[in-house]
Amino acid sequence: MKRQLRFKYGFLIVIGMVLLLFAYTSTFANNGRGNGKGNGGSNGNNQGIVFQTTIEDEAIRTITPEAVLIGDSFDLTYDLSLNNILDFEKGPNINSYKYVEWAVKVEETIPVGLTVVKSTIDKYNLNFDSTTRRLTGTINIMCGKKNTGLESCNEYKNAAFSDLITVKLIADKPGSYTFDSGRYAYSLEADHSGNGSGAKKHDRSFTDAGSGFTKTTVTVEELNINVPNEATIYLGNSKTVAANLSTAKAAIPQNAKLTWELDKASFVSQTNQTNQSVTLKALDPGETTVKAVYEYANGQKVKSNDMKVVVKLPDLSLSTNDKELWVYKNEAGTLVKQQTLVTLQQLVEDKQALANPLAVTWNVDSTALKLLSSQNTSATVQAEHGSTSNISVVAKLKDYIGQTMPVLD
Repeated sequence: MKRQLRFKYGFLIVIGMVLLLFAYTSTFANNGRGNGKGNGGSNGNNQGIVFQTTIEDEAIRTITPEAVLIGDSFDLTYDLSLNNILDFEKGPNINSYKYVEWAVKVEETIPVGLTVVKSTIDKYNLNFDSTTRRLTGTINIMCGKKNTGLESCNEYKNAAFSDLITVKLIADKPGSYTFDSGRYAYSLEADHSGNGSGAKKHDRSFTDAGSGFTKTTVTVEELNINVPNEATIYLGNSKTVAANLSTAKAAIPQNAKLTWELDKASFVSQTNQTNQSVTLKALDPGETTVKAVYEYANGQKVKSNDMKVVVKLPDLSLSTNDKELWVYKNEAGTLVKQQTLVTLQQLVEDKQALANPLAVTWNVDSTALKLLSSQNTSATVQAEHGSTSNISVVAKLKDYIGQTMPVLD
């Protein structure tokens, strides 16, 4: 009977030890979070780093801006917030840890038509495979005590603080590019700076299978350049033509500078140019085509619609106040020869006078009339003797003899 009791008590002692060991093991195991999202909280005993009750938005991927021009760069940014994992208001002081290391594994597919700027991924030890278009790598974020040479974890007590990892991409071709297969996963390890088992119980480590990033789209646009379909310039005049730049969503650079193409430079020339306008001077009657050209940051070019430029000669208009001139002797017996001023107008659109009159030659078609003086806008003529028929005064453009205008005296 005694032997049975001794055996029974011994069995109970063994069972008690197993239960105690299980309770201790459970408490130690609770130092890690284990399965990741949504299971944070106090870790059971509040002896170490405390996780947020609900873990979300710890890794966000954004694209800025959401619309760009061909050749422009944009930012693919990973906003990594340790604050959204750890609760810095609870548990031991974060500064009592030798280090906290957060390793975030990123996998991303870069659509064809976009170029990865290598220097921006080398900075974070990321890799891009141009064949598979896969961007992969692990981003390590560490903070700790100053004497370890790490950035202080105090920064993370600011709820607005996060680590921004920026990869630059260049838009090569127009289109809409969707990022919909990116994923992340991570692990975290926190090493308490104390010694012995008292410090060990504050250590933390866990892994999280992560999730997919939110679907994001960037639009790559061409710059629309519009110029007037037609412009008329009169010989001797200049005209300033401005281009209109537009996009659907992408920002237009304030200093976007255009160049201009002329298919026949013998008819017009460029005399002045600003970023989005050009002044054309008429050189010779005829027609030419002008285009505005913009060069993207990557060297590609886009052109405007064609603008037909017509160079015309001015219309000539002669007038005089005296249509009849007399030659006679006055009472004193002196021969009087009447004179008159003939005025020439070189007219352009809306019957406006040409700003810079062209050179003119003057002629009379009879010895009964004499040309006393002349200039580009007027001539003085004098009657020499009588005539039985009308006499013409003719003004001709010096370099364009076909453009004439007669007036009859």
